[in-house]
Amino acid sequence: MFRLTSNRRPIEFRTGHTTMKYQRIEDMRIDSDLTIKEISAILECHRDVYSRYEKGIREIPVDFLIRLARYYNCSTDYLLGVSNDKTRRFGE
Repeated sequence: MFRLTSNRRPIEFRTGHTTMKYQRIEDMRIDSDLTIKEISAILECHRDVYSRYEKGIREIPVDFLIRLARYYNCSTDYLLGVSNDKTRRFGE
């Protein structure tokens, strides 16, 4: 079962003892040789806000998630760590 927690603590999806943060979003940025400043400019948000998305401190808005998936040419499920399949399934 997934449970969303907040109160200014990292957003966590709990399944047993597993905690999922937005690690793939950070990995994709690093693999693309982008800085937080550069990707936040692409998303038109402040770099501190984007950094909080990567760390899981702040929930990433759906529209940002879709924009990242389009930019990296991968699925939103892949970015969230739900799937290991990078294949895009929308508007290909």
